[in-house]
This record gives sequence, C-alpha cells and structure tokens, in this order.
Amino acid sequence: MKKLILFVVIASLCSLNVHADWDPVREAQDAAAHKASQQRAAGEKAEADKRKRDFMQKHMREFVGKDAAGKSDADVERLYKQRRAELAKQAAAAEAMLRAENKKPHKPGIDGDMAQGEALMKSMLGKSAGDIGNMSAQERDAFTKGLERKYGK
Repeated sequence: MKKLILFVVIASLCSLNVHADWDPVREAQDAAAHKASQQRAAGEKAEADKRKRDFMQKHMREFVGKDAAGKSDADVERLYKQRRAELAKQAAAAEAMLRAENKKPHKPGIDGDMAQGEALMKSMLGKSAGDIGNMSAQERDAFTKGLERKYGK
C-alpha cells in the first residue's frame, strides 16, 4: 500500500511539468498560419482550375471552328462533344470495316494483294486506283480538291 501511495505522489509531481512548455500564443499563431496556408492553397487550386478551363475552352473553340463564333461556352462544349462523338463513330465504322476486310480470305500472290488494296482504296475514297488512273487531269484535280475539302489538307 505504501508503494502505491508513493507511486501516486511521484506520478502527480511529474505530471505537473507536462504542460510547462505549452504556449497558447504560439498555438494560436500556428493555427492562424495553418488556416492561411489552406486558404492560399485553395486560391492556387482555383487559379489552376480557371487556367485549365480557359485552355480547354480555347481548344474546344479551335476544334469546333467557325461554328463557335458568338456561342456561349456551354454551347461550344456541346458542339465539341457532338463532333467528338461523330468522329468516334466514324473511327469505329472504319475499324469495323478493316476487321471485316481482314476476315475475308486472302488470295495469295500479287493479284490477291492488289485486289484487296483496290477494294480498300475504293471503300475509303470511293474510287479505286484504276478509276483514278483513268481520270483526266481536270477530273483528278477536282477529285483531289473534293478530298481536301472533306478531310482537310
């Protein structure tokens, strides 16, 4: 029992010094500095988000082109998403067409390769190499300009 009382007395004397170096002013300063740091980080994040939105809006307007003139940001974003969906559909269709072409039995030799190349060219351009070779210079120029208008230069 005496040991227990002695232990309690020693423990209580030691615990009085635990808070001796606690500084409430310093604690308040640290809390204020932490809050200011959080606000600064939030401001920097907001600024970065604004720059990202501005960059994306510029990119979307360039992608949409003349149709973006005079439109709100929401309208430009809607047009951008529509165009991206259209391009994705075209890419999926082209990929499906190539898969179908690859599934066709391959005829060995030059004739088989040329026939497959002709079929692929005709499916992509609407004309085969033989058709283009039989065109006059004026027809070829008109065909080339049509492809440039359709697919860009």
